[in-house]
Amino acid sequence: MRTISVTFEEHLGKLETSYAYFLLIEPVNGLPEGYTSHDLSHTINGVLYDAESNQAPSRVPTRLKLNTDASETVMLGGGSFDLRRLKLGYYLNAKYRIFAANYEGDLTDQVTLMAGTIGQAEIEDDRRATVQLNSLAAPANKPFGRQTSPLCDCPRFGRGRCRNPSDEGGLDDGPDIATYTVTGMVQSVTDKSRFVLTLGGGLMTHAAALALIGWSDPRFLGIVRASAGDNFNEDTSVGVEEVVKSYTVLSPTAGEVVLRVPLPYLPQAEDTFFCERGCDKAWATCKLQPNGAGGVSNHFNFRGFPYIPLEAVTRRQS
Repeated sequence: MRTISVTFEEHLGKLETSYAYFLLIEPVNGLPEGYTSHDLSHTINGVLYDAESNQAPSRVPTRLKLNTDASETVMLGGGSFDLRRLKLGYYLNAKYRIFAANYEGDLTDQVTLMAGTIGQAEIEDDRRATVQLNSLAAPANKPFGRQTSPLCDCPRFGRGRCRNPSDEGGLDDGPDIATYTVTGMVQSVTDKSRFVLTLGGGLMTHAAALALIGWSDPRFLGIVRASAGDNFNEDTSVGVEEVVKSYTVLSPTAGEVVLRVPLPYLPQAEDTFFCERGCDKAWATCKLQPNGAGGVSNHFNFRGFPYIPLEAVTRRQS
């Protein structure tokens, strides 16, 4: 619930006011960051609210709603705000709070205008970006629980229920994605979503690495995750990852990768990526996937409902 003190309410009622916007960001794996629309920096509760970037929300809701609020926030470059981190997903799901305070009075006397988590960002140019802000109530509007789909509902191959780890009540009898991950080095680049990789990282041959992750079969296409280069943030060890759309063998030592979504930055020769085996989540495919013992047939950990009747079968014919 939004509250406002009597002192701040009286201040807002004056003909001339001295309040500014303040933006607090708390990354998932980082220290709190503060930005203000005022032309002077301020420190509140140990957090420096920097004025160099001059951050200010371009639109703030007049009241907090009980559904998903979205507001555009213009992040200006040239200051302390790191647009590169934003591109690399560093601020995704970070907590944020936008509040107003009297910069000539008590800065701890604040009015919260919006709070929640940071969603997707669209980089407009090298100086600004449009960021989706989700309210605190946004998770309540998302569906939870399992769905009766013919496809497996594990998020990825070799993780969670697919692996069936003991900390989730399983027996660790499924595949571990770490076993089916290899390093790929960029040989040449066409654009941000198409480049040539040599797999293996010097620890195994390209052919052996390709056989391990299974990319020759479209059913086993997985993801690439940057581990060096412009798409990898060395300060936070965060690398951008994207889903592989197709893989084409070009030679015994290289193949061309096409991604579903372009990377934020153009890869360069000798950049490296972690390349993971994937799954199309179908029952027939799961029966061909490796299990925890290194053999095939991981369907004991399948999390779908392959034998439920389809709508075309159950619909009454007139």
